[in-house]
Amino acid sequence: MREYYEVSSFDTYHDSVDGDRVYWIPSAECPLCKEGVQPCGLAYPWIEPETVFGIESLDQLRKASCDECAWTDYLGYAADLRKVLGDDLPITPGVGLGTYAGRVSGKIRDMEMPLPYELFLRRWVVEALRKEGFELRQFDISLKGKKGEDLVEIWLPPIGLAANVTLCPKCGRSGGKQYSRTVVAASVPDTAHCFLIRNEPGYAVFSREFVDALKRLKVKGVRFDNLAVV
Repeated sequence: MREYYEVSSFDTYHDSVDGDRVYWIPSAECPLCKEGVQPCGLAYPWIEPETVFGIESLDQLRKASCDECAWTDYLGYAADLRKVLGDDLPITPGVGLGTYAGRVSGKIRDMEMPLPYELFLRRWVVEALRKEGFELRQFDISLKGKKGEDLVEIWLPPIGLAANVTLCPKCGRSGGKQYSRTVVAASVPDTAHCFLIRNEPGYAVFSREFVDALKRLKVKGVRFDNLAVV
């Protein structure tokens, strides 16, 4: 059975990258499970909100990281996003859209994770991983500060399942319950090496092959913990 890991800690505890996405689908209280504001983890950096939403909607989406909207408004935003996103990827309240923007301070590590569900790598690391056969979808990020241009975002697709997690059929969230952190191995394709769990997208998951490759490339300063697998 394959092994999967999550990042447990970094050797240094400074915050090298500080930022966020400019646009978000706002959080909204679900009329069924009553879940309100909850970290989502999902993001679609290739979506250009200016081409999807009207001017009034864009104003709401710019401040959506800290605001909550009515459920009916959320349904409208989600419907507009679904037209361009397609049917395969999940949409829930709190989804991030577009380019990540912020600033860099201090020394940049080869691997940065401002939040457990965000992955940034130096460009040389991405190139080296691709040469080893890993398929990575990268996006430029907008970071002010020294050497901010060296980092790119690696999109973490929401795939696979966590055991014993039930999603609300209306809003697609788990109701803020404690994470299962148990990967259902049969739900993860063999080609997936860094991803989010579809029904528990609050942390990045890495395959044993990916972790071993980082070690071979001497990407230092990051520690991993095993995840349970069934």
